[in-house]
Amino acid sequence: MTANVTQQDRRLLESFRTHYEQNGFDFHVDPAPDKLPPFLTNHRPDAIAIRRSDNDGGIVVGVKRFKQPPERSQALIRLAAEVAKHPNWRLDIVYSTPFHRLGGWLLPSDTEVRDELARLRAQLEHLETGQEAIGDERVLLLLIWPLFEAAARRRLTDESIKLGEGLLNSKSVLEQLVLEGIISDEDGQLATNLLLHKDFISAGFREPAVDTGQLRQLTELTNRLLSSNRPQAA
Repeated sequence: MTANVTQQDRRLLESFRTHYEQNGFDFHVDPAPDKLPPFLTNHRPDAIAIRRSDNDGGIVVGVKRFKQPPERSQALIRLAAEVAKHPNWRLDIVYSTPFHRLGGWLLPSDTEVRDELARLRAQLEHLETGQEAIGDERVLLLLIWPLFEAAARRRLTDESIKLGEGLLNSKSVLEQLVLEGIISDEDGQLATNLLLHKDFISAGFREPAVDTGQLRQLTELTNRLLSSNRPQAA
C-alpha cells in the first residue's frame, strides 16, 4: 500500500478501532515504520492491529476504494500475497464510499459492487486464457469474497430479514440466505466451501489454488444477489 491515507479513509478506519481494541489488539491507523513487523518493511498498510497478548501476530487492514488508481490496486494485491505467507497474520479489507447503511454499519452500493465485480471477472478471464493478471486464484478470492458478503447483506436487509447478532458472522449470513430460499442449497454449499478456503488463506495457510470456475460461480451468485437484479413484483 502507499502512505496516502485520506481523511475519509482515516474516518472509516477509526470507526473500527473499538472493535479491534475490545478484541485484544493495539490498533494503528497509517502506522509508522517502527510499528510494522519486519515482513511489511516494504509495504505501507492503511492500518494494523497488533495482538497484545504476545505481540506476535495480528491483522493488516487495507482500504479498498472503488475506482481507485491501478497502482493502489496492485499494492493491495502485493500486500495480500505477502500477508498470506505469515500464519499469525491475516488481511482485513474494508471498502470506502459510496455506502449503504445496515444496522449502523456501512456497505458499498449495488452499482459499485457490480462495477468492481466486472473488473475482477476480467482478471479471471486473464487467468483462464493464460494472460497476466493482478494475482492468482487465492488473491482473487480474497478480493471477490467481500463483494459477495456485501451483496448478501444488502439482499437480506432488502428482504427485511434481520441478522441480529449474526450480522458480522459470515456463516450466519450464508445460512440465512439458504433458509429464506434466496439461494439454493447447491449455491450455499459452494459459498460455504469458498468461505472455508478464504479463512484458511487469510490465516496464512497454503491452501491449494481455488478453481477459476468456482470463482466465476461466486461472481455470478453475487450478481444475482444484488437488489436491482431482484424480480420485480407484478
